[in-house]
Amino acid sequence: TSASSKSIVPMLPYSGPRLVCRPALSSDTADILEFTKLIWEGEDYIKYVWQDWLHDPCGVLAIAQYGSHAVGMAKVTFLSPGQWWLEGLRVDPAHQGLGIASHLHEYTNAWWLENGDGVVRLMTSSERVQVHHLCERSGYARVGEVISYRSLPIPHRASSPESASARARPRAATAPRLAPHPGVVQAGRVPPRRCVP
Repeated sequence: TSASSKSIVPMLPYSGPRLVCRPALSSDTADILEFTKLIWEGEDYIKYVWQDWLHDPCGVLAIAQYGSHAVGMAKVTFLSPGQWWLEGLRVDPAHQGLGIASHLHEYTNAWWLENGDGVVRLMTSSERVQVHHLCERSGYARVGEVISYRSLPIPHRASSPESASARARPRAATAPRLAPHPGVVQAGRVPPRRCVP
């Protein structure tokens, strides 16, 4: 057979970087600390807890790796027997909208179902509707909401504390300056019942 008559196998198109969720490594530190500097107007707490989370032997610190970089993270923390906390879900702002948070959420929930017990809970901003949807899809139930209010200070009047408090209550209830401030939503999940023969 001549070379020209051999069947030619086309090359597969380049698929680009893959997203992989895995436990965190020390080598992820630079990527994580770099992108979390951009979150919460630079006030993210991750830089303060990263090393403790990285070395926590009882939970998992999960990373979403895209190509050769860590672009997302989430933490499952053991609190006490039967009590777990899901926290620190972050995605690099340059990679948001790619489903990375969904992958991390699925990964951490799968880890908890395999390694945890009891209940896992989380708390998130009332404005993080995407996280609410993730929780609903994966079986979490909303168990509470914290709503705070902000207002300009009520002008000071010299009087007894009891009468000042009594005057302030009705004003606070109707003050046009009093506005709800985004709160937090708490959700929890209990694993599906396992059949025991």
